[in-house]
Amino acid sequence: MTKRVSTPAAPLLAAALLSLLVAGLALSGCDIAEPKLPTFETRFALPIGEERLDVLDAVDDEEYLVSLQDGLLGFQVEGDPDTVALDFDLAADIDARVLTSDLGDFSLDLASVDPFDFVLGDLYPAAWALNGMSVPVPAFIFGVQSPPENLAGVNSVTISSGTVTVRLDNGLPVPVSGTTAPEAIQLRLQDASGGGTILTLDFDQEIPAGGQAELTADLAGVVLPGSIMVALDGGSPGSGGTPVTVDAAATIRAEVTFSPLEIFAADAEIPAQDISRDELVDLPAGYGLIDAAIESGVITVNMTNDMPVPCQAAVTWPEVLDAGGQPVALTLDLAPFTTAGATMDFAGARIVAPGLAPINQLTTNISLTSPGSGGGIVTIPAGASVSASMDAARLVFGSATGVFPEEIFAIDPIVEDIDLPDELNGVELNRAALVLTVDNTAGVSATADLVLTGTSESGNLVTMAVNEPIGAAGVTEIVLDETNSAIVDFLNNLPVTVTLAGDVRAGGPFAVGTVSPGDRIVVDWNILAPVEIIINDSHLWGDPEDLDLDQDTRDLIADHALDANVLMEIDNHLPMGVEATLLFSPDTTTIRTDPLLTVGPVTVSAGRVDPLTMRVMSAVTSTPEVNLTVAESKLLGTEGLYSVVRVQLLDTNGQPVQVLATDYVVFRGMVRMNFEVSEDD
Repeated sequence: MTKRVSTPAAPLLAAALLSLLVAGLALSGCDIAEPKLPTFETRFALPIGEERLDVLDAVDDEEYLVSLQDGLLGFQVEGDPDTVALDFDLAADIDARVLTSDLGDFSLDLASVDPFDFVLGDLYPAAWALNGMSVPVPAFIFGVQSPPENLAGVNSVTISSGTVTVRLDNGLPVPVSGTTAPEAIQLRLQDASGGGTILTLDFDQEIPAGGQAELTADLAGVVLPGSIMVALDGGSPGSGGTPVTVDAAATIRAEVTFSPLEIFAADAEIPAQDISRDELVDLPAGYGLIDAAIESGVITVNMTNDMPVPCQAAVTWPEVLDAGGQPVALTLDLAPFTTAGATMDFAGARIVAPGLAPINQLTTNISLTSPGSGGGIVTIPAGASVSASMDAARLVFGSATGVFPEEIFAIDPIVEDIDLPDELNGVELNRAALVLTVDNTAGVSATADLVLTGTSESGNLVTMAVNEPIGAAGVTEIVLDETNSAIVDFLNNLPVTVTLAGDVRAGGPFAVGTVSPGDRIVVDWNILAPVEIIINDSHLWGDPEDLDLDQDTRDLIADHALDANVLMEIDNHLPMGVEATLLFSPDTTTIRTDPLLTVGPVTVSAGRVDPLTMRVMSAVTSTPEVNLTVAESKLLGTEGLYSVVRVQLLDTNGQPVQVLATDYVVFRGMVRMNFEVSEDD
């Protein structure tokens, strides 16, 4: 960051010394052959040249120093971007399964059953002789059985659910039944083919003449034959001594009514059927889909009808819609006792949640319709069914909207090596910002859990954690500065290596969004520190410059030089005071650390600083002077001598100042040297 304007000193010095020597001899009036000549002293100036230390030059030369828009000097480190693939498992695995719809649980409405009538003459045989008379009727006991009654279209059915209701209408002139045997009526529904009693109903209350009583029984598990009859056992208390008109043909009527029955096995006429069954298929754990485009997926389905009636069977996915918005379905016509197969291709379909509420299961519906047995009687054993066996399959989504389980994606550590400017040594930064630019192509929010580790040249580690939310489908800029992070302490460790590591967490139970294959998050980072600094112990260096003295000049200095004065003029346009030192050495590699001659340091005031902005408004010029001894002067005659300017930045006592790219220090110098000469020279 230096510029120097040099004056060719050797020719001027030789000419000056020669002129002074001749003039001195002439003025003395001496002959040059005299054995002793007078000596005298003279002085001449040896220009050192001009050295300009520009902050702007430092910006150009240093990779990590930049000039900001407002002219402020900045320290900047840009890391290489890193890409994190958001590899969500965008697929649903469908296990192999068998869906069964049992026709055995079909509905059967039995035709109405004719009433069973029991006449008084059969219940009380003496009534035939008393028919038409008005006489008292004594108590009597009866046990009768009806003729068989056929159930239309049924040979035999096994009932899974349903009821039978029996109503007794007492058309006799006397009451029947009672609370206790033998008068209480017991009604038995019997298998007319001799299969025994189907069920028994006990009427334990008196039924008055002209009255009614009704009982209902559960038929679950009952095998109902195609022909039934009713038996009555009970009695009557008679007329209690009161004359009544005897009608020997009067009856007790038993009306039997069946509710709609559910049948799981039958030897009967099967009516038309319409049956449906649902089964749920789990989506991947933690998934709740609202809308998902299916990219691929084929399911092979085989349907088997093991019933003696034809049917049409269908497998339907209500939440999976085809291009026309209709549920994806497969329909097959199945003859009795046949199997048929086909495939269901889900490519191009979409999963759409009803009501747009996330779903974690898909519904598979199997339904069948059958015209029944067409009026004929067929035998359907228990468990007869239509079944659909489906092979395992994988539905792959092109994109999906909904809720997804939280996934953690690791970032490959990014390592950035930094060649720190020497000018930052001894400087304490006061402001800085870490800017993380995160480009998220996924439509789901995420969180960045990052750790920034800085390693100084001495091996000291300083870490800074970053835990920040990342917006969905866009660029999120995260700015961490001295107000909300430890970035200043991180940089003041003067790291020569910065490592960014950590991971990105995306998804979660409340993160509704859209993800697609190939989604990614790109993390880019940039550290920018405006050089608003507190100076502790830092310095700027000029470039070594050759004094370019010829041999004659160097000999004259070595033989005749006396003491000297080094005159300096220094313009300081930095916001802090400096100490300037002039170093001389024939070895440019050690001139900074082991100079042959050191002149100074001299103290120079800071530039005029605006107290509000802490920026320099104008330079301050100082003209210090340093005396050299004879021995020091003679060192200036060393062959191949170089000079370099060192500017030490003075401590700001904890006060932050701002350095602009336009700030500078200008050093001008000359050596005013005294010589002693004589004719011998």
